[in-house]
Amino acid sequence: MKLFRGLKKYIKEIVIVVLSLFVNVIGVLLIPRITVNIINIGVANTDTNYILKKGALMLLISVLSSVFMIISIYYSTHVAASFASDIREDMFRSIQDFPIKTYDKFGASSLIVRTTDDVRGVQELTRIGLRMMLRAPLMFIGGIIMALSTNLKLSSVFFVSLPITLVGIFLFTKKVIPLSKKSRTSLDELSEHFRAWLSGIRVIRAFNKEEFEEENFSKFNKNYSDVFKKTGDYAAIFAPFVGFVMNMTLVGIIYYGSNLILGNNMQVGDLIGFIQYANNIMLSFLFYFYDYCPNS
Repeated sequence: MKLFRGLKKYIKEIVIVVLSLFVNVIGVLLIPRITVNIINIGVANTDTNYILKKGALMLLISVLSSVFMIISIYYSTHVAASFASDIREDMFRSIQDFPIKTYDKFGASSLIVRTTDDVRGVQELTRIGLRMMLRAPLMFIGGIIMALSTNLKLSSVFFVSLPITLVGIFLFTKKVIPLSKKSRTSLDELSEHFRAWLSGIRVIRAFNKEEFEEENFSKFNKNYSDVFKKTGDYAAIFAPFVGFVMNMTLVGIIYYGSNLILGNNMQVGDLIGFIQYANNIMLSFLFYFYDYCPNS
């Protein structure tokens, strides 16, 4: 966490990102509520003027929401890139002051990876943290509140789907985090071997050891690729799992909601709006997956 203390110098930009994302989420959550009113009031009463007014309001909110999303993307990218640049400069200065023993302890290849690939990972984590990892909880909490305010009885569907999804995310994260650590170790080994091969390429050719070195490199390369293949295997399971839970949630909402409509305990517009809120809630989990997995 000490690493992220360097973000203090970008506090103004971070505040702009947070506020713009907050406004964006409010806009996204207001659109289904306006849709509910258009169906329940405008369509039900064949009030064209009401429909046009609310439609114009939806258009305005959509435009403003998109503008604030663009602002958040611009400043989050700026902060992440600047922060990564600061880290690289600090690391470069620190490495120059390393004693020989410390330099030998880390190794040249490891230091190269730390200043390139690892810093890139920190940059992506910062960018994602300022955008999706902040937006997803806001969307999740806001979606739950709006869904509860739309129909309390129908919200009981989430008591089944959300715990299942959370358990799936926990298991996925538990499997992927160790692979993340293993991938960094494998990358260090691969870089070290490749660097040694480049340094001694003349000697290798002189003693006709190309095939031997190719076999060694293939081993390190295979270890590194196997880690990402395994991560991909988990991703291939998790993404359809969340999609399946999401679809089953929608089936449950439509089934239960239609019974409430037939019993005059719910209007059609409320059901449509509730489905949109359910999509927002479940998509917040997918935002987490698609951003976390590639950068794990």
